Amino acid sequence: QLKYGVLFFLIFWVIRSAGETLYFFLQQFLEPKHFPHYINDHFTFLRYVFGNISYQQCLIIMQVFFQIIMMFSTVGLIALLFNWNTV
Repeated sequence: QLKYGVLFFLIFWVIRSAGETLYFFLQQFLEPKHFPHYINDHFTFLRYVFGNISYQQCLIIMQVFFQIIMMFSTVGLIALLFNWNTV
């Protein structure tokens, strides 16, 4: 059924975004500045949108982005579970 698909989708994004949030938080304090730890080249789009921002600022933006995804996924999951019989 559709509600099971939505349930698994939301659980996936809660777990995934929690992991990504923790990853980008820890990346901010990581000392090795070489591949695969230094991911500066992946932030071209962020710099296009926000201008010439530092590597540290890119990591913080990504951390906040995944925190927002986690918040919406968690709220959606809670709402789905509370309204399971009516969905």
